[in-house]
Amino acid sequence: MEGGATPQDRDRYRYALPTFRDPDLMQRTLALLASDAVRTQDAPYLFQVAIMNRDLGGDAWAYVRDHWATITPRFTKTNTIALAQGARWLTAADDVDDIQAFFEANDIPQARLTLRQVLERQRLYADLRRRSAESLAARYGMAAAV
Repeated sequence: MEGGATPQDRDRYRYALPTFRDPDLMQRTLALLASDAVRTQDAPYLFQVAIMNRDLGGDAWAYVRDHWATITPRFTKTNTIALAQGARWLTAADDVDDIQAFFEANDIPQARLTLRQVLERQRLYADLRRRSAESLAARYGMAAAV
């Protein structure tokens, strides 16, 4: 990331970090994002990408949830919503319950309407997952993941 020849290369490498599928690399990435090594204007969006990670998004969300009080003061108030925007893609029932309850207790006042929309989308996506899982699994010969 730091050795990129151009600013574009550095950004490309930085945005690749939260896409790793290795749990240890993801934990290292999350710790890096919470540190001063990543600019505060970039970190919320990198956390968002981490939370959207297909395999480790739940781990990234757990990190953000558990470190909310220490990481969010570093970000501008308007960028904090990025942390919630990634969470809308976590549609397993336990994730939905956890995220919905978390944001009931941890409002983002400067983006209240956007937060409500994000949480509504998460519920809609979770409902689609629940309704579609069995038929999609049958169609593609897989076990249903609800």
